[in-house]
Amino acid sequence: ESKKWIRSFMGAEEFINGKKKWCLWLENIRPHDLRSLPNISKRVGAVKKHRIQSNRETTKKLADYPTLFGERRQPTANYILIPRVSSEKRIYIPIGFFSSEVIVGDTNLCIPNATIYHFGILTSLMHMAWVRATCGRLKSDYRYSNSLVYNNYPWPEPTEKQSDTIKIAAQNILDVRKKFSDCNLADLYDPISMPPELIKAHQILDLAVDKSYGRVNFKNEYERVEFLFKKYLSYITVSEKPEIILAKMETQAKSSSLDKKLILSSLIVDILSKSKQFGRTKFSKVFYVTDMLCKHDLKTQYYREAAGPVDYNLLYGKKNKIDDIAAEKNYFTTRFSGKRVYYMPGKNIHEAIENANSIFSDDIVNIRRIIFVFKKLTLEQSEIVATLFACWNDRIISKSEVMDDVIIDDVRNNWHVNKKRFTYDRLCKALEWMKKHSILPVGKNVHTIAKKLKK
Repeated sequence: ESKKWIRSFMGAEEFINGKKKWCLWLENIRPHDLRSLPNISKRVGAVKKHRIQSNRETTKKLADYPTLFGERRQPTANYILIPRVSSEKRIYIPIGFFSSEVIVGDTNLCIPNATIYHFGILTSLMHMAWVRATCGRLKSDYRYSNSLVYNNYPWPEPTEKQSDTIKIAAQNILDVRKKFSDCNLADLYDPISMPPELIKAHQILDLAVDKSYGRVNFKNEYERVEFLFKKYLSYITVSEKPEIILAKMETQAKSSSLDKKLILSSLIVDILSKSKQFGRTKFSKVFYVTDMLCKHDLKTQYYREAAGPVDYNLLYGKKNKIDDIAAEKNYFTTRFSGKRVYYMPGKNIHEAIENANSIFSDDIVNIRRIIFVFKKLTLEQSEIVATLFACWNDRIISKSEVMDDVIIDDVRNNWHVNKKRFTYDRLCKALEWMKKHSILPVGKNVHTIAKKLKK
């Protein structure tokens, strides 16, 4: 009699490491049925006592419902299971496909009413690239988020034939896993021990998913992420006029500007620390462009320097120098090489990344996109983009003529004598690159200042 009330319980530890755990699932149990099961009745009584003795008022209230889980989000149909946290060493995050008979624990996320098609998309290399670019971190491990990662993911629009191909390839992955039923998912998805047959099954699925996006020639993960960010951007900018964006910026002021500067700085270091020529100079250019395009007011003031726009207080301020604050919290540290300063992630940078997800909330994916596009730019290319952006933004602020020729002229003749080394053609190509990647100013903040004010 008691067997009908016992269900398999699937937490992240059980799912990834193949461990067994069971639970009592007593929804809709009849009172006389419960009373006829003395061992289960005893366990329910212990739950009621435990909840009554809790110091939390919410838990005490749950003592009125001792037969039920405190939080019940169990799907009523097939669902996809995604562990909230997964090792960064894995190429693919292990994802499961379960019936509603298996109870999902809160260390996982679940997608109810899911089909094998959804499983195929989410376990593909395309989705994994998106996860790595947008997810939070727990230490160095991936932390999957429904609001940040899943809800913002740009899904493909496949033909019926492409959809069927994805379903077949996805089912094949599950079938191959069954052949290794004596191995857990930690073994199967370890980059060293992953079976060739499973690797091949994933590669077949990856190709099918790529085709559903209309692309099959991605050279690397950078191209995948760049492609997905462009697709994401097309979703959010259909009706986003500059005045609407500015209006949104004015409503985002819950955290202090210093907190936001610190968290944004840490996010830039986390994403770009291994990119080309990344140091203080490139950092300052990326910070400026991201600041100008995010929906938050960071209370910054930029000056026109030889290498582009600079906020002196951010980099050199006596009280709020961002390097010192970040080092104190161990978000990131500095390394000196001659006159150059380089940034490296600190051991607590994952805390900053988690804070970024909450502080910048609905803007965080676009912020990551903006930072990401600088990943392959050299220091000089970053300087060009930031300076062009600043001249363009200043013209919008002052309600002056905005044309490519006049923006380029501002850079070469009205910024700093060093800018003359950039040819007209090179600056013109940089503007085209900015338009292609939607690095377009909206007239945020105040006009850049021509030179540092004397104290």
